[in-house]
Amino acid sequence: MLKQHKLLYKFLIVLALLFIISNSQQEQNFDDIQVVDNSWGLYKPHLLFCVTQRSLNPINFGLIYANQQINGIHQNVKNNLRWKFGNKNDHMFVDYISNNGLDFAEQKIVDSKMNVEIQTVFVKNEEQQWGINLQIKNQGDSQNGVIVYLYLTSSTYESNNNIKQKILIDTFEDNQPIKLEIEHTKKSILSDYIEIVEVNKQDQPSLFELKLLSANLQETWDMQKILYNNIDFNGNLENSLKMQTDPSKEEEQNHCVGVSDQSIRECSKKRKQSLKRSKQNHNIAILKITNPSRNNLNFFIRFQNSTITQRQLNYTQQNDTLSNQSIKQKQKIISSFQDSSYFENIYVFEQLTKLKKDKFKLDLKQKFGYEKEDLIQSTISNLLGGIVFYHGKIVVRNSLMKNNEYKTVFSASPSRKIFPRAFLWDEGFHDSIICVWNEILCKQFIYSWLQIQDVFGYIPREQVRTTEISIMVPDGFRSQDSYEANPPTLLLPILQITQGRKNISFLQKSFRKLEKWFKWFSKTQSGLDFHNKDKINRIMLNEQLPPHYRWQCKGYCKDGNFMGSGLDDYPRQDPLVISKQHLDLQSWMIFFTESLETLSARLNYKAKQTSYKKFKEQLKQQLMNEFLDRKSYLFKDLGAKVFNNTDEQFVTHLGYITTYPLIFNAIKNNTYELQQILDLLYSKEHLWTDYGIRSLSLKDPLQGTGDDYWRGAIWMPLNYLILRSLKLYYFQNEKAKIIYHELRDNLIQNVYKNWKQSGYLYETYNPYTGQGQRGYPFNGWTSLIVLIIKQDFE
Repeated sequence: MLKQHKLLYKFLIVLALLFIISNSQQEQNFDDIQVVDNSWGLYKPHLLFCVTQRSLNPINFGLIYANQQINGIHQNVKNNLRWKFGNKNDHMFVDYISNNGLDFAEQKIVDSKMNVEIQTVFVKNEEQQWGINLQIKNQGDSQNGVIVYLYLTSSTYESNNNIKQKILIDTFEDNQPIKLEIEHTKKSILSDYIEIVEVNKQDQPSLFELKLLSANLQETWDMQKILYNNIDFNGNLENSLKMQTDPSKEEEQNHCVGVSDQSIRECSKKRKQSLKRSKQNHNIAILKITNPSRNNLNFFIRFQNSTITQRQLNYTQQNDTLSNQSIKQKQKIISSFQDSSYFENIYVFEQLTKLKKDKFKLDLKQKFGYEKEDLIQSTISNLLGGIVFYHGKIVVRNSLMKNNEYKTVFSASPSRKIFPRAFLWDEGFHDSIICVWNEILCKQFIYSWLQIQDVFGYIPREQVRTTEISIMVPDGFRSQDSYEANPPTLLLPILQITQGRKNISFLQKSFRKLEKWFKWFSKTQSGLDFHNKDKINRIMLNEQLPPHYRWQCKGYCKDGNFMGSGLDDYPRQDPLVISKQHLDLQSWMIFFTESLETLSARLNYKAKQTSYKKFKEQLKQQLMNEFLDRKSYLFKDLGAKVFNNTDEQFVTHLGYITTYPLIFNAIKNNTYELQQILDLLYSKEHLWTDYGIRSLSLKDPLQGTGDDYWRGAIWMPLNYLILRSLKLYYFQNEKAKIIYHELRDNLIQNVYKNWKQSGYLYETYNPYTGQGQRGYPFNGWTSLIVLIIKQDFE
């Protein structure tokens, strides 16, 4: 009998899985905003400068630099390579001056230790051609100056991908622009080209070394390691081709030594032919640039892709011009197209840069207003400078699905320096800003996150999908748990774009994903113990669960820290009292239900609208019945005694959690419950400071203890949500209006003051001094300051 029950159980599991997968396969894709399109951009924010593609097999072009002398002491160049923006680079100031997130970015790097200042300008056109102006100023000893390495690599994100891209030398000759070719297949007559030109080299041309290499396509991302293994103590490329573009030198001193004048031309011709085509399948090119005689280096780099060439070729073929031509003749015609590049020279590029920059500033004023323009420009530029693209699989524990599914991530990120990867609950705040800036880009980010969702509705909260990302993440955060949630902040930007006919298709496709996500929350984040077979059985049998909620954790919730809540070490329990039901999650689910109600109305789903409205009212009633402490008339987490789970009592800690019913407009205006929350917010003995709302009451015994992450610090996302809710209440509530205006002014003045002093936004701000602290630069959700300035809380 027991054996029959087990067989029946397995059969039901399989049946349920087949049903879920079948429904998933029937869902529509977001074809109108396809993400993987080979578009070029700066999608590796942890690197100081790297142009790459939104592609599963991207080409990458980037910068590494070093200095032979630091503080007058000769250095081992191998140990002083600068490539990425990491925690140890406190001597570096890295800042996007302008960046529209699409086709224009201007960046400044100041390295005080290396005595180097670098400026990069990137401009792209609609044909996916691009140009770069790279200026390097050596502020130290010019006789032992900066060494610049430029690299070009072919790569892939998938282990079973056998791509045929090959990097070749097209031109590497004295007094000529350096030209590298990217050949995509052996049979193709079309190639992409990278051309590198030194600007203003009349006084003393630079010295160049070039080396082609081969490496595993999944490892070419680690260019610092590859370069380390291919240079000597002084930074010279081993076994490289050398060129000195100095017209004063005799030609025979360059490459053709010991031959007669008559044979020099033949020698040069053979050398050119040998460099033109290589029999080896190289996928890396490294160019070393030095100039001991000059402090300033200036290079113009342009990329000519085969897309426009293909279009021109097709047009020509339609007119039968090439129909009877040989391959060599076709290549010659194609070459003439490529020579007429959109980025013809540095002067044309500079004009395009000026136009892009002027338009960027004008768009900022139109979309974000004129208050604190300098802060807004820096904030938006560096938020967009944190865009990431990568593709891979993630380790998910407790999942009924296999952990080998590759997914693509296209998203903003919290910080180039400490968190250059995608986080779920951060992204909703990022996109609330980006939707104001560029709605199409915003929808692409939302699309990417919703496509990550598995068949049950689960979305991993932290996207650690490649080795390149994984090595920057502590071990305990690399894997995810299919029962651990994260606040559904994606609803915020989705609600922003509910208006307008053009968004109906996007909303319809999003709605099905959101419903699945909502059901996953309801089934997994209940107040019951979820890590047991009984719970899994109930999910698979689609059994209705009680409508109250508790954040689940990876395994056990260590020290009462519910990381999935996003509030990490915020205290959720008292001595001998365990956390049972969570006020913030109950409030998020009220907001989730209300959002689905709003979307149902927008999409004319009448029955769904009625159903969600009814469920929302049930959750609100439960909020009043179970989370309101009738002694203090404040809302609190519900706990239970360790040795008697039926003996319930309220958790005593007051802070951000206490404000959630206000944040999501879950209580009526001008009620005693609302008044108590407003009093708590405005009390200096509890949450009020001159710099923003602190995360935990000043009177709390755990204030400032332990890691002191969410135990007192001022966090921008919660202050933003509080302001957003106060504005809903303040038209009929004078105290809400007073708090709103004072809080807004405090936040703006403090963030602006810190930014003026350091040039950075910070992860948190000190509640006693207002000083920025923890991670920086932190242009993730701290960038919400621009919406606070704009007073945009839609």
